[in-house]
Amino acid sequence: KGEDLLRVGSVTSVSEALQGQMPGVTAINTSSKPGADAADLFIRGKATWGNASPLVLVDGMERDFNDVDVNEIQSISVLKDASATAIYGSKGANGVVLINTKHGKSGKIKIDIKAQTTYNMRTITPEFEDGISYANLLNESRITRNYEPVYQPEELEILKNGLDPDLYPNVDWMDMLLKDGAWSNRINLNMSGGGTTARYFVSASYVKEDGMYNTDESLKDDYNTNAAYHRWNYRLNTDIDITKTTLLKVGVAGFLSKRNSPGLGDGDVWGELFGYNPIKTPVMYSNGYIPAIGSGNKTNPWVAATQTGFNENWTNNIETNISLEQNFDFITKGLKFVGRFGYDSNNQNTIRRLKWPEQWLAERARDPETGELRWKKISGSQNMKQESSSSGNRREFLDMMLNWDRSFGAHHPSATIKYTQDSYIQTQNLGEDLKTGINKRNQDLAGRVAYNWNYRYFIDFNFGYNGR
Repeated sequence: KGEDLLRVGSVTSVSEALQGQMPGVTAINTSSKPGADAADLFIRGKATWGNASPLVLVDGMERDFNDVDVNEIQSISVLKDASATAIYGSKGANGVVLINTKHGKSGKIKIDIKAQTTYNMRTITPEFEDGISYANLLNESRITRNYEPVYQPEELEILKNGLDPDLYPNVDWMDMLLKDGAWSNRINLNMSGGGTTARYFVSASYVKEDGMYNTDESLKDDYNTNAAYHRWNYRLNTDIDITKTTLLKVGVAGFLSKRNSPGLGDGDVWGELFGYNPIKTPVMYSNGYIPAIGSGNKTNPWVAATQTGFNENWTNNIETNISLEQNFDFITKGLKFVGRFGYDSNNQNTIRRLKWPEQWLAERARDPETGELRWKKISGSQNMKQESSSSGNRREFLDMMLNWDRSFGAHHPSATIKYTQDSYIQTQNLGEDLKTGINKRNQDLAGRVAYNWNYRYFIDFNFGYNGR
């Protein structure tokens, strides 16, 4: 149930909330970046070297369940057995996840408001050696291979006592770059109600998740280089009884999200954080020069995280669906038809505002006459520039199912026939190749005939025809 997912805590994706909640479902999270921390979901393990993700249907439409706010979910079901997933064709080979969003009920308007604030901390962070330990281990590794040590005893003493931080720095880069934790905030408003003919459910929510990078206070008023994520979700579900046997459902949902990251990107920041040792360079030279051992990703982690600009990634997603449910009990009991149509539009826009500081590297020895540092220029400065990219796609769905399910004493026959089709088309960055602007279509026809006697003996027959 959706209420069970809400007890998990402050999570921004449904896949995170499912971790440890359902038997046979494995959720593996390989990232903790705000807004990019969705888990990979597997049902009964990973059954193929290729795409092993299950088919996810949100209100009967194939969609990403991480786009759904947890507060909008009524129930989640997982189909694992081949007999249950066969009706979904080849797409259901890795299992099927069925998500039903909330709908209104007859009665007075019901309003629920929920606000939540959580402080998130890292569970495991690698611990690195300090500068003096690193220098001693470096010397040891060279001596055991019959090489000269890098640091002489007097240099180790200078390093230990911090007498010359320009040439013999000792920087705790983890402490310099990372906060102990970060706040996340969520607020949600749900309204539902209706009469005997029409019911409605309305939901709106906002999620803000801060990153754990420290920032340069001097740039605080200009822009934010910390990783951060903002998302605004909305959903409107309306149910209308056209007749006593005909139900029309209309739904509109979507979200707008913004993700912030340092100019070089999270990958380079963490790569430099793990690849930079505590004695390589200081954070800043005493004369104000910015240090680096090379260009590009060979800069120091503080520069990568705070001095290279910032990125904004915007995503706008709109999902619409119409379904018609017709009860044919007046023809024969247990006969029912369900038809669905969906139309989705997704657009992404990335804005990169990049800059680069002038960088220097102090040579190992000072000038013997003046005692001044000798400098090697690594890179010149680059004023902030802007570049952008965008992508977009459009999807259409059609799903029709005729189902018959009836009981005659201990005999329980049933039959289902299902037709689905969907199309995907890229709407931006088409380039010159005509193939990129052509619809990618998929059609499925499947059926099932089943019988059980007294719920003890079962017979199932399934068929499917799939094409692209």
